[in-house]
Amino acid sequence: MVMIQYSLKLTHVENSPELVSRLEDKFSQVTKFIHSDLNNAFAEIELEKTTEHHKQGDIFRAEINLKVGDGNFFRADATTSSLFSAIDDVKSKISKEVRRHYKKENDILRRSGRAMKKVLKGFRK
Repeated sequence: MVMIQYSLKLTHVENSPELVSRLEDKFSQVTKFIHSDLNNAFAEIELEKTTEHHKQGDIFRAEINLKVGDGNFFRADATTSSLFSAIDDVKSKISKEVRRHYKKENDILRRSGRAMKKVLKGFRK
């Protein structure tokens, strides 16, 4: 499985092997939707605890800025009560955005292919 290069910024969150493993596992699932060159893709990931004095509520935030080599830029963020659920939510949002973009791109190619096929059928008669 190919992993995109990334930079990780942690604010008021301790870095742990479990956190990095979970993050890489979730984020590697996003790469299967990217059809362009993965070597030129780069992600900026930020995880933070938004406040030091609150103990409950939506206090953990995750944000991903993904730049893909073909000039596309995707961004997603999520704020929840748990750091791991924030990672899950932001993964879902960025996956949806990437999938929607490349599906739209693929649909445009298919429509243009259909149009060319109709034109070529017209020459055949």
